Amino acid sequence: MMTTRIRAWAALACVAAACSNSGGRSGDDGAACVGAKCDDLDGQDDGGPLGKLDLPPPRADLGVVPSATCDAACAVVSSCLGAIEDDCLLQCAIDRDEAADHDAACAEAVDAAFTCVAGLDCDGAAAWQSGAADQPCAAQDQAALAACADTPPPSVCDTFCALASSCTQSDAAGCAASCGDALVAAGEFGQACVDAQSQVFACVGALGDCDAFGAWSAASGEYPCADADAALATACEGGA
Repeated sequence: MMTTRIRAWAALACVAAACSNSGGRSGDDGAACVGAKCDDLDGQDDGGPLGKLDLPPPRADLGVVPSATCDAACAVVSSCLGAIEDDCLLQCAIDRDEAADHDAACAEAVDAAFTCVAGLDCDGAAAWQSGAADQPCAAQDQAALAACADTPPPSVCDTFCALASSCTQSDAAGCAASCGDALVAAGEFGQACVDAQSQVFACVGALGDCDAFGAWSAASGEYPCADADAALATACEGGA
């Protein structure tokens, strides 16, 4: 997913970071890698002053025109996390194009996630990069995941996920996406399987308290919605 890709951009700075932190890199001719020449991995230096590389201007080979949203987000990601800005801009542009191809809601949610990153200071960017549950922009990231899911979560997931997220202290948007995926997977076994899976979600969503939800999760002895679980197993056994 897109937000996962964003966090991978920091790794794209490994070449420059390795050179600047390791005290030099030896090439085939034994020369030390010094300063900006560390970027000259393909021998493209034009023979000029140290650090003057025979490279195209920034963004010349991107093939895209990055948006202001990408410019702002990548300024933070590159300056605070050490990512290569052009790689960040290219990935951001790809992600926005894919979001726009999905639908308007996905595009809006992805832009909101990038805009949130653009507003972070370096401490916030480091926390965001960690991926912790309480990191800045977590709400925007989860909203983008839900909005850009391949299959919109069916309404039967709403009550189930409201209870499940409340009882497990988990994210409702992530639950909704998983619930939708479960129904899509059930479709591979036929409509009867889909209907049975929907009945399980509906039954659990109607339980109304965490004790009952916990009993269903444990699935031990005579537990709530056991009949729905049994019907699901029967309906989905052996495929369509």
